[in-house]
Amino acid sequence: MENYSIYFWSTYLMLAIVFGLIGKNTKLGFWGVFLMSVFLTPAIGVVIILTAKPKDENKRKLSSK
Repeated sequence: MENYSIYFWSTYLMLAIVFGLIGKNTKLGFWGVFLMSVFLTPAIGVVIILTAKPKDENKRKLSSK
């Protein structure tokens, strides 16, 4: 029987990266969502993305001037 753990972990990490990229515009940012997806499972990462507040756009606009 073939060992499928490499497929499981590669899929797991790919999902965590994708959810991190989706969550980069939240207050947690890429690393926050990515790390939570890795440590708490990617399914929890989806919940975090859906419930996280977006970044404050006004602060970013003021700091760029």
